[in-house]
Amino acid sequence: ILMILIINCGREKVDLIARIVSKDHFESQIVRLDEIRNIDFVNYNGIIISGAPILLTEINRSAFLDLFKFIRRINYPILGLSLIHI
Repeated sequence: ILMILIINCGREKVDLIARIVSKDHFESQIVRLDEIRNIDFVNYNGIIISGAPILLTEINRSAFLDLFKFIRRINYPILGLSLIHI
């Protein structure tokens, strides 16, 4: 079974994403954005990053983007969702 990490950047519909993923016989784990510094990414086969309820122009962009430096080290598919209208 493949394991998908779902990073919740603040959207309310992340549970729905997990249900959709499980329909395709994947397992998933949801973590909040502020928890990703503690994640061991070798345990996953893919990542889904949810949209956020804010614009990067409304926050300290460099601090936010710093959280995503792990993407450079990942060697598997990553799906980023901008607006989740499911």
